[in-house]
Amino acid sequence: LNNNVISSAMVGTIDSEGVMKGAIANRYRGQASMRIKEKYAKTTEETYIENMEDESEFTVDNYSISGMDTTCVAEQFSYEKKLAVAGDLIYLNATGLTFMYKSVFTAQERMLPVEYSYPESYTISCSFKIPEGYVVEEKPDNISLTALNGSLRMTYLSEQVNETINVRLTYTMSQIIFPAEMYADLKTFMDRVVAQSNSQIVLKKVGSAQD
Repeated sequence: LNNNVISSAMVGTIDSEGVMKGAIANRYRGQASMRIKEKYAKTTEETYIENMEDESEFTVDNYSISGMDTTCVAEQFSYEKKLAVAGDLIYLNATGLTFMYKSVFTAQERMLPVEYSYPESYTISCSFKIPEGYVVEEKPDNISLTALNGSLRMTYLSEQVNETINVRLTYTMSQIIFPAEMYADLKTFMDRVVAQSNSQIVLKKVGSAQD
């Protein structure tokens, strides 16, 4: 049973100045719900939101959380984020919000097994409306990764439908103990997940000098 499940649904509209506004709904189930409840209870809601803003580099408004007495916690809020802009180009993270900033596996070799507390499953679904007069200049390739007999899986899919970009990332880890001899494959997989998570969707103004 996969008992650490997180899902995020994000919608947003990007303007020509590179400002993205929209809403996010997060769902935490099983062990993930316990972690978010502990994190929320340790401070005031104001500080909790400030920490969220610092981590994600956006402003939060209309925050609400529910299910605190259950194993399924839901939070939702509106947000505003300033994207990177260079001339007539706008840069958007491939999953809207970076899923995995960096890998914890920096050593080339390991003598001891890697142990996790519980299996994990993440799903990120995003839908972004691009500014009028802009096109998608570049986006990451769709990929599907599997490692260590299917115990690690990640898929990334993106498509453009008219003026909207739809993105979906899924990540699952069904194994919690990886012997030292599996470390190289585990590290390679995580490095690829980090690379995909930190990749960019590039928007370009139609008719710009950079064509």
